Amino acid sequence: MEKKTDMADEELDPRIPTCVNAFDNIVKGGLPVGSMVLLLGEVGSGHVEFAYTSAARLSLAKIDPMVRERYVRESFGHPIVIPPKVLYISFSRSKKEVLRDIRLSFAGVYYEAVKRNLIFKDLSGLYFKHTPVPSTWVADRPMLFGQTGNGASLVEAFVAALETDAPGNLVIVDSLTDLLLSPSVDSKEILYVLKGVQKAAKKWGSLVYLLLTTDIVGEEKEKLVADLCDGVLVFGWQRAPRGSWMRRYMYVPKFVGVLPHLDQQRVARFFTDIRYRSGFVVANTERI
Repeated sequence: MEKKTDMADEELDPRIPTCVNAFDNIVKGGLPVGSMVLLLGEVGSGHVEFAYTSAARLSLAKIDPMVRERYVRESFGHPIVIPPKVLYISFSRSKKEVLRDIRLSFAGVYYEAVKRNLIFKDLSGLYFKHTPVPSTWVADRPMLFGQTGNGASLVEAFVAALETDAPGNLVIVDSLTDLLLSPSVDSKEILYVLKGVQKAAKKWGSLVYLLLTTDIVGEEKEKLVADLCDGVLVFGWQRAPRGSWMRRYMYVPKFVGVLPHLDQQRVARFFTDIRYRSGFVVANTERI
């Protein structure tokens, strides 16, 4: 009997919760450890808030058993992994700007949780280095601008940040939109690096979220990036029936280890809300 139990345990892959309850309930507790996930969304559709909410709730679940019970689904048999830290890599925004967004968008407990648990890598100095933008505009402290890692390029600094702090953690890359638009970076070089990240994430035991806004870098690049990822979550807007208001939705066109659960329950997409006290939530599920 013990031997059979051990084999069953080995067959169940560990999961990192998104902490979006209605979604995790369907995907058996969360997303497979080692996944690189593209969060592809229209402006304001919720892909950024999805990442913020996951980061905040995971940070709270790590230290508060009551929060863990509320937001972590542990009844599906998959081993659940709570990342110890959140690595946030930004190409164009400072730590102060990102935390300000979270503080203005959500309840204070989310802001405090992320702030306490954050490893922040600000690469804006390199990103804006060869642009007309003054250094005083983009750095929290002017002296930091120009500290570019011993002459490292933007992509090299990105790789170094991952090498140092990605293993075992939740990683948020903000954003691929910025990186793919940078005149100092070859898009082919970025795609090679992302292929490497997708492989390395399995060794690291991490969950990597890549933020990308639709209709900016071009459909071809969006598809190339999506093809490299283990999973893609698409966020958008839809005009509500019998009304003039718009509602947000999310659907999953691709995800290794997740799509079978969605298909089994005939889930087409999720209608979502962004709430001050709850963050990103699934309000309703459309089934076919």
